[in-house]
Amino acid sequence: QDKALLRGFNDALAQLRRFRHRHAMHLSHFPRALCEVKVNTVTGEDDINELLESIGGNLDLSDVYRSENRFCNSSERHFDRIREHEAIIGFLFKFRQPLFALFLKAVRAPSNAITAANRGPLVVLGAWARMSEDQFWHCCTSHELLTKDYGEGEFSKVWATLHDNMQHDYHPSGMPTAPQYILFPKFIEGLIRLLLGRYIPLAQAKMNENQIFRNAQRAFPNLSERLIFAFKRHFQLEGKEVQHEAQLRLASTRIPDEAEDCVRKLFSYFKPRLSRLFDYFRAAGDAMNMGELLHMLQKIGILGRARLRDELVVSTAISACLFVGDVEARNITIEDLWKVLLWCCELHTNDGVLPLGRRLEAFLAQQVLGTMQAKTNIGNIFSVAH
Repeated sequence: QDKALLRGFNDALAQLRRFRHRHAMHLSHFPRALCEVKVNTVTGEDDINELLESIGGNLDLSDVYRSENRFCNSSERHFDRIREHEAIIGFLFKFRQPLFALFLKAVRAPSNAITAANRGPLVVLGAWARMSEDQFWHCCTSHELLTKDYGEGEFSKVWATLHDNMQHDYHPSGMPTAPQYILFPKFIEGLIRLLLGRYIPLAQAKMNENQIFRNAQRAFPNLSERLIFAFKRHFQLEGKEVQHEAQLRLASTRIPDEAEDCVRKLFSYFKPRLSRLFDYFRAAGDAMNMGELLHMLQKIGILGRARLRDELVVSTAISACLFVGDVEARNITIEDLWKVLLWCCELHTNDGVLPLGRRLEAFLAQQVLGTMQAKTNIGNIFSVAH
């Protein structure tokens, strides 16, 4: 009788969970105590930019550019900020996979293949892609970025700078406390600041006349050249072994093989309608920027409900897209959008009962496309013949 009672209870619980996924896909599987609901926390472009800055989801090098401009003026050289910024972002985007793999290694990210084999819930990207101060320190020292003469003082200064614009929690005494982690864009910014601080060119004011004449024949290495040299010297981003290790580490964070075929079929089925949404929200070009992606998630209803949930969604989007921190850069493709929606589905609906394929299909049909079709100005795009 006890076994029959237990079986009946489990069957009833499973039916309740299936009902929840069928009729209330927007509910969170996290305990309510973790979600302090604040309606419409994200409403527009300014709010999205503020949210990215507050959680450390952007790459802020404005003070670095100002310092480089002063140096160039003192040495009678021209500093092209736009060109230098594009060169730096282009380099970071080209090597974003090995850089993110380095980030994953430092935070000791778990493997979803092992998690699935043990029948545990998948590890959502945004929940663990966060680096502590000790992990950042270990990463810098293991790659010999810090030395005896360039060490703890410079590291502490950079770590404090990374948190200048981030939202601070408050101690019971009322004093603000700095956040205890950084996301992938701030990890990159921290490396940039440490590398540029270590590789400083000789100022013209310290040169004699012969040195000035010789250097007039050969220009100083500019900001992006010094940075690329330093990255390649300490991290060897172009090595075949590094590239192979990066691919293996990134593969360990993806959906397990047993669910991959189902996910691929669902992508083929929903891609035409998702492409129309993608085209609707991107302002120009063939790709989105991060601001447009977050604006789309806000319109769907995934973003903008509670501060805690918003931080987790943005962190998930950053990790899924390997976002290096430039909000205006247009490099988010339809495949990146699919990965973001896939992990948002896992974040919203995983209860350990229904398989990923069934949950993902319901999530896309109801939460994503259903919500968009209900909006008059957006729903019209689905009625246009393509």
